[in-house]
Amino acid sequence: RERDAVPQVTAGDLLAKRTLPKPGKQGKDVRGRVLNPPRSERGLLYAGPNVIVEENDEEQLFFATGAGWARVVKDTLSIMQKFQHHGDVDYSTGNLRLEGDAEIQGNVKSRFTVAAKGDVYIGGSVERGGTVAAGGNVVVKLGIIGGKVKAQGSVYAHFIQDSQVEAGQDLLVRNYIRDSDVRSQRKATV
Repeated sequence: RERDAVPQVTAGDLLAKRTLPKPGKQGKDVRGRVLNPPRSERGLLYAGPNVIVEENDEEQLFFATGAGWARVVKDTLSIMQKFQHHGDVDYSTGNLRLEGDAEIQGNVKSRFTVAAKGDVYIGGSVERGGTVAAGGNVVVKLGIIGGKVKAQGSVYAHFIQDSQVEAGQDLLVRNYIRDSDVRSQRKATV
């Protein structure tokens, strides 16, 4: 389950090195006509958020200015500080251990883990045997069913059933808590 499918970077990491094109020389075709070289494009990769570029005559070096996940969209290299995943946390991703915030649109499947130093948003549910740990808040849009959730901040869930939940601050549950071990350092609202 440990796949390291989400490569992370820290501030100062070298992300990309681009050797700049050199100007071409004039040539001749088979009939002796002069051929001019094509104009070289200098900016085929641009720095986006949380990326800086150091450039000299021969190359461009792209460095991260903060922790996160490198992402190239069109021709721009950026560092995203919130990890977004549009599916389930399962064998395709493996366990996720993240430096920032996490937004998971699907479920945390059985026996998989999401651990983030920031906030965690789960768009589905935490299934039996699934684990979520956060240095900030945890929001589970649906329910926690037989899972373990621990947050240094608050925990919000639609329902909690057969689970272990620990909130460093408030616990907010929309529907019910059934057969669960639930702890809150401040207040619990159901």
